[in-house]
Amino acid sequence: MTNTQQLLDKLNSIKNDSNNSDIVPTPRFNKPIPPVSNERGEDEDGNTIYIDRIYGNLNGDTRLVQKDGSEYKGKIHKRRKSVKGRDGENFYTTIYETSDGRWFDNGGMPTEEPSKIIKEIEQPDQESNTET
Repeated sequence: MTNTQQLLDKLNSIKNDSNNSDIVPTPRFNKPIPPVSNERGEDEDGNTIYIDRIYGNLNGDTRLVQKDGSEYKGKIHKRRKSVKGRDGENFYTTIYETSDGRWFDNGGMPTEEPSKIIKEIEQPDQESNTET
């Protein structure tokens, strides 16, 4: 009985210790959490930097996970552009454009607007990329 009481006293002292900085508060469940693959280093204060990133699946569905962890609700246009390879030959690569003007490469990473777009790749008619 005394061992149990000692253990409970130690637990209460940990709970009541307001100077314990090792305890990390749990995140709120209603706030989206960005995936680890959206992390791109740390700022000068040691805080994680998040980026927007496009993800796809084998069915051809694409979705944009924004830096705050929320999913983009607008339309994502799949386009292609011509790129010169190491051997000097040109080939086509896929790029994505959002309705609000953000551009992403075929790996889903943010990129600058290309200087020349060949054409838009045909996709099934979609109002938005929502799966709610």
